[in-house]
Amino acid sequence: MMLHNMSTPHRSTIRHTPAPGAVRCRRLVVQWTQTPRKPAVQRILTLLTGGVSRHAAADLRSLIRQHAQSLPWPGALLVTNQAEPGDPVCDDLLTICTVLANSSEVIYLRDREPDLDRIDPNLRVVLQIPLNWSSR
Repeated sequence: MMLHNMSTPHRSTIRHTPAPGAVRCRRLVVQWTQTPRKPAVQRILTLLTGGVSRHAAADLRSLIRQHAQSLPWPGALLVTNQAEPGDPVCDDLLTICTVLANSSEVIYLRDREPDLDRIDPNLRVVLQIPLNWSSR
């Protein structure tokens, strides 16, 4: 089989209009605002627990994994960086760390191994949480 590449760019436009009764979402804006610079792992752990640890990275990952299990959301959520005026902003530091560490550019995964490098003031995540979600 032979494939050919067209020499002109596609001129397609994709539009999506949700069907009536489609799943609606609420957005939650999550961003680290504690310091203007990227915080050290020990600093994050101290802000969260008030203590110092010899194994700060392991302890912070453990804390994030534990907190992720307690959040009332599905195991996977779509992520965007687009928020609307009036969207709620998360102010719980542990939840902020959990969401940032467990998110990629497009998805939040509750059971993902936390990536502590993503806890960064330059990163803003907007979670899209289904309105009809129930953890039961």
